[in-house]
Amino acid sequence: MTLPTILVGSAIAMCNVLIPSLIKREFNHRLGLITGIYSISMNLCGAIASGVSFPLANNLNLGWNNSLRIWLILALIACIAWIPQLKRHDKPDKIEELPIENSIWHSKTAWQVTIFMGLQSLVFYVLVAWLPEMLIQKGFTAEQAGYLLSMMQLFLLPFTFIIPIIAGRVKRQSKIAINTSILMCLGISGLFINNTIIIGIAFIGISGGCAFGLSMMFFNLKTRNAREGAELSGMAQSIGYLLAAIGPTLFGFMHDMTHNWNVSLIILIVTAILLGGFGFFAGEDNYIN
Repeated sequence: MTLPTILVGSAIAMCNVLIPSLIKREFNHRLGLITGIYSISMNLCGAIASGVSFPLANNLNLGWNNSLRIWLILALIACIAWIPQLKRHDKPDKIEELPIENSIWHSKTAWQVTIFMGLQSLVFYVLVAWLPEMLIQKGFTAEQAGYLLSMMQLFLLPFTFIIPIIAGRVKRQSKIAINTSILMCLGISGLFINNTIIIGIAFIGISGGCAFGLSMMFFNLKTRNAREGAELSGMAQSIGYLLAAIGPTLFGFMHDMTHNWNVSLIILIVTAILLGGFGFFAGEDNYIN
């Protein structure tokens, strides 16, 4: 791992943790809308970068180094856009200056949000890593597998925007979590049979967008101020992504052990059921304590 990789990874981690807290502080009365815009922009830009980098490197003969350097332009634009914010000297609200009586690590709700975040990430990363290989082994061409993976991500996008808005308008998000879990189970089940794979991938994309949007919204709905929002975001994303990192390795290991995808897909269905359970309790009308 090179130093630039470490720096980029660190920057991404800091932004992922702090931006939900910033939304909590600056847009507390429009949490759903702004969180939705943030969620869809993050996923859309990531999808564009993934889709465009390969053609830039090969079709335009730029090579991978020059292809990646192009994204430096966007980083510079982001820095320029942020410069006016450096002139601000806001003082934290008095409520944010008060010491937190209980550590967030002792909060049941915080752990529910954290595990929900980790499980939805686990399902997504498993499918991004293994869905094309699974489809190829089921008779699809590599090109078709790539299109279907793109279709999954395309279905994901609008729901990363819609769900935070809906979640922000209701006191309890438990029903959203349960419906997301049901849809995800149906989608994964559709991967067992070739005739239902396309509709299954569509369901997975929709449910994945719902789960991601809801997890982003939990950081603000379950906290009282920006300070708590940053702490919950940091806990959920650090532990959650660590949990998610296990997924692709476990999924591939089970395939190697059984020489088919059935057991691995059953594990994903169990994961989706657990996602609904933790989301149900996290979606209760309460705060971290």
